[in-house]
Formats: sequence, structure tokens, C-alpha cells
Amino acid sequence: MVLKAHQYLEDHYATASLEEFSEMVNHPPYYVSRVFKRFAKMTFIDCLKGIRLSRATYLLASTSDSVEEIIAQLGYENISYFHKIFRETYGLTPKQYRDQRKN
Repeated sequence: MVLKAHQYLEDHYATASLEEFSEMVNHPPYYVSRVFKRFAKMTFIDCLKGIRLSRATYLLASTSDSVEEIIAQLGYENISYFHKIFRETYGLTPKQYRDQRKN
């Protein structure tokens, strides 16, 4: 189930949710969450966040899309929240990350 969940997150990172995946595998969300954390050593949501941030770095480095467009493509509705978690993870703002990759 954990491998299936990870593949689901990779394929549907912009719209993924624990509830939707739980329905797909026919198990309650609390069960999926517990099993995922036990075997993946991270929560379902943390895994989703990591996949989204990884995609963000790829898009920032390889496209000329605006940061706001990239944030929307990733499924984030709150731009401030995205900036906060990006900076916490990489120590840079998305714009600084892009500028650094260009040089």
C-alpha cells in the first residue's frame, strides 16, 4: 500500500489527498496514515510536501514560468505558505533559488 500511495502522490501531487487515496484503496484515512508513517518513516502529507517541493525546484530551474504559476501548478492555494516551507527547506526564497540556478 505504501508503494501505491507514493506512486499516487507522484502522479497526482497537485490534487492529491489522503481522503481520496483512502477511498481508492478502500481503507479509512486513519489506517492509511498509520501504515504509511510506519513503513515510509514520514507522514503522507510530509511525503506530498516533499514531492511538491522537489517539483518546484525542477520547475524553477527549467522553466520561465512565474513563481506564482508554479505554485498554482503544484496545487498550493496559499502563496505565503509555499514561500515559508520553501525557505525552511532550502534556505532561499523561490526567486533566490531560481537566480542561483541561472548563475
